[in-house]
Formats: sequence, C-alpha cells, structure tokens
Amino acid sequence: MTGFCNVPLDVIVPGIFDAGDLPDIAALIAPRPVLVQAAVDGRNRPLTLEEMKVKAAPVAPNVTLREASDSGVTGGWIGEILR
Repeated sequence: MTGFCNVPLDVIVPGIFDAGDLPDIAALIAPRPVLVQAAVDGRNRPLTLEEMKVKAAPVAPNVTLREASDSGVTGGWIGEILR
C-alpha cells in the first residue's frame, strides 16, 4: 500500500520547489553531514540510488545516500559522525 496525501489545490504554491528543494536545503546546512534514506519523488515513488545521486550532486560530499530505510544503519551512521 502506498501513502496518500490529500492536499487541496488552493494551498499549493506553483513552482515552490523550483526555488527550494531538498538538495537546496541540504546545501544550506553544509558542511554538516546529511543522511538520505528511502527518498521518494513528488508522486511518492521511490527513487533509485542513481536518481538520488543526481539530485544530491550540489552537496554530494556531505550526503550519504541509501535506497532502503534501516534504523540500524541510521544509528551506525550517527555514531560514525559523532566520533
């Protein structure tokens, strides 16, 4: 089952993500590390690792990408960052 988000059309600002998408937000918090897991596109479709690499190109040195979400991996990643 896929998620569904019911958003009224009158609250959507056209072109808002042309001005500020997640890669832009990640670039703003650089040089802090960022972990992206199980990313989806605007239609809630899973992105492949290759698609995520293209989207993360502006901040690639600070971003760790994973196709699947795994809490064990997340905990290990945080532990590595804090060392």
